Amino acid sequence: MRLVFVSPYFYPAWQYGGTPRAAYELARALARRGHQLTVFTTDSAGVSRLDNDGRGAPFTRQFDGLEAHYYPNVSNWLAFKHRIFLPLGMSRSIRATLKNSDVVHIHEFRSMLTIQAWCEAKRLGLPYVISPHGGLQYLGKAIPKRIFDRLWGRRVLGKAAAVAVVSHIESEDAADFNVHPSRIHLLPNPIPVEQFETLPPLGT
Repeated sequence: MRLVFVSPYFYPAWQYGGTPRAAYELARALARRGHQLTVFTTDSAGVSRLDNDGRGAPFTRQFDGLEAHYYPNVSNWLAFKHRIFLPLGMSRSIRATLKNSDVVHIHEFRSMLTIQAWCEAKRLGLPYVISPHGGLQYLGKAIPKRIFDRLWGRRVLGKAAAVAVVSHIESEDAADFNVHPSRIHLLPNPIPVEQFETLPPLGT
């Protein structure tokens, strides 16, 4: 299958916590299974390519059997401090890639990238999966989150082919958004088992 991941942060942006690592491990596992995997993300890891004028420019990297496209944020300070991701020039590329794809998997819920991917998937009639990664609850910044949900969030969840939750608690959170139980699927965070093949002595 031709799969597209859309995430505001991806490898090697480990400073953003578990979400980019979970998305990366899932992406490379799917690539190992033979799927064609393309990732759209931002330069939130602090790694960027400069164009001839010294400005941030989109760039592509290939690793672990997948292809990742990184787009510069308007401000990585806004991205890290306030989770406001505004990538430059991404919409047109997403549109062109999704035309030849089978499924888009959106990581994170309340993000401008989520809106971009949702709009393009809806326009093309393309099924999409969304992984909120524990982000459905109103823990901090409740007012902006409720505004987002009223404008976009509930429609994004309501039209998703599947909502991938990491726990039974998040399954209940999705149900609170009126997502039908048949579209809620438990997908725990993937673990790179090869890191645990050689263990220290018991009790260490």
